[in-house]
Amino acid sequence: MSQLILTADDPKITACQGNIWDAGRASKFDTLAESGRVPFELSAYLSDSEFTKMIEEINSCIQWGFDQRRCCCPIFILLWIVVLGPILIVCQMFCCHYPIATRQIDGALEVLRSKGLQVRFEWGMTICGGSAAITSRNRILISLPEGAIRSGATTIDVELVTGKDIFSSVQKENHILREKIRLLDSRDENFIKVTQENERLKKQFSDAVRNLI
Repeated sequence: MSQLILTADDPKITACQGNIWDAGRASKFDTLAESGRVPFELSAYLSDSEFTKMIEEINSCIQWGFDQRRCCCPIFILLWIVVLGPILIVCQMFCCHYPIATRQIDGALEVLRSKGLQVRFEWGMTICGGSAAITSRNRILISLPEGAIRSGATTIDVELVTGKDIFSSVQKENHILREKIRLLDSRDENFIKVTQENERLKKQFSDAVRNLI
């Protein structure tokens, strides 16, 4: 079995919109909700309109709890002074929003289960998860049968990335390249040795690929 991982966009819901301590759980699949975003691996199971409808339902299930919290914020603030505010927020999050939204999302994913696929929704971390919660996001994990991945690909986990993910990846790559240049300019002997070995292995790999072709 291979796995398709659909990852939500970066959280856009602000504190004023009800995102108090939710962190990664405030992320939605806005990019995937756009027309024409059905992954190739799911195109044999769902049409583009069916996929879009499913994602929109999931986004709505995530959103309503924040809308409810935003409307209740004045009450939470008034009761904060007697400690009831934080307690009510936690109750709304963990006793109302997340349990109900989880059941609703599970229902929205039935369209995939009806096609014989195994699928589950995974919440991102709340602020209780520490620094890791900042980068965590909600995800949909879909188990695909053998051969469902694109022809010629190895059976591996597939993660759908957004433009922001690619931009962030290029930024990290630029930072690494700058650091490599700095180490080479400083004549760091250990780094020069591992760089020479890295280049040698890259050449061997390229030669091996050419021989196969």
